[in-house]
Amino acid sequence: MACSEQEIMVIEKDTSVLEQPFPTNYPSTNPRPNNQIGVLKKGERHKVIAKKHEKDYLVYTVRLENGKTGYVIHSNDHFKITSQ
Repeated sequence: MACSEQEIMVIEKDTSVLEQPFPTNYPSTNPRPNNQIGVLKKGERHKVIAKKHEKDYLVYTVRLENGKTGYVIHSNDHFKITSQ
């Protein structure tokens, strides 16, 4: 789902960007592989392309500097979301 207003992810702790839109080791009963494709560093700001509420988690879509699209799983202490 695309964001209705532009949201910005402000990184407060280094944050993993994943290849697939689900947490690592998810689901716990039969985990699927999910590789880290990048790291957002403390102090960086990134546009949120989309966000999606899943049953057990919230996932944000971001674009890395190299042009790749990746996924960040919601975390209360790694980043905050603000409106532009």
